[in-house]
Amino acid sequence: MRYLAARDHTTADCVVCCMLSHGQAEGIVGVDGRIVTYQELVKTLSPNYCPSLFKKPKLFFIQACRGTDNQPAAFPQIFSEDKDMPVSDAAVPADSIPEMADYLLAMSTVPHYASYREIEKGTWFIQSLCRNLKLLVPRRGSGAVGCGGRGL
Repeated sequence: MRYLAARDHTTADCVVCCMLSHGQAEGIVGVDGRIVTYQELVKTLSPNYCPSLFKKPKLFFIQACRGTDNQPAAFPQIFSEDKDMPVSDAAVPADSIPEMADYLLAMSTVPHYASYREIEKGTWFIQSLCRNLKLLVPRRGSGAVGCGGRGL
């Protein structure tokens, strides 16, 4: 992540980071067996550490368990649309944006639960991500590698 943050992303539209590993509630297990917290991961690409990503989307797709509990099954229900939109009263100076703005974190599960996979095909989360990226994201230039390759 430090290597990625040190690169010049001036000509990039965004950065996409896919991580597939084991995990716990507080973070992802690195190759050295240590836990890297989610906060440490995302902060690495913040404007304070990677200025060339200022005001650019930083997308994280994380496939990892976040605990050992099994989730109970849920079935779809139809709810009426909520007309009240949540708002924030937090003040941000007019000439700035919050340091951690422009992030999307998509995780295969929620805290304390295991992440599921099919033995033959892999995880449901990554299967769906790859299917939708292939369908919806146009390929241009040499900046992206398709699903299944290093670097996405």
